[in-house]
Amino acid sequence: MKYYFLPDKSVIIISIIIIIAIGFMVQYIIHVNKWYIALPTVLAVVLFIFFFLKTPYCTEVTTDSIKIKKIFGQEIFKKEDIQKIEIIKKEDLEGGYRKMGNGGFFGYSGFFYAPKIGNFQMITINQSELAKITMNTGKIYIINYPHKLLDEP
Repeated sequence: MKYYFLPDKSVIIISIIIIIAIGFMVQYIIHVNKWYIALPTVLAVVLFIFFFLKTPYCTEVTTDSIKIKKIFGQEIFKKEDIQKIEIIKKEDLEGGYRKMGNGGFFGYSGFFYAPKIGNFQMITINQSELAKITMNTGKIYIINYPHKLLDEP
């Protein structure tokens, strides 16, 4: 079954601001006379497009896997490789920081650290209905996951 999640207000605001900035960057690229002057701006626009394409839009839960569908691509977690899935709250992420990735432009994706969780990879569109997936290898993922499928703590 597929579960869709809406972006939170901060994601919407950050995304709108960055889209406006991208518009200015594209205008700059069009009007610049020398290509090598525009190269950093072109690279920034390409990076923003990459993060947009990695935006998760739904979580599909099947009998044997959990799939995080993205605009381009997907992350698949086989249930046999999952050690534990548990509900976490936004407060569990407090005091954390982004090590590498995207922290608000069409969601949250990348590698993060939080004192209560440790190192983890986050693939979410908002910070509600979060779940921590601990793999058999010890790797930790934070995803949007319907809480009704898990036992409340």
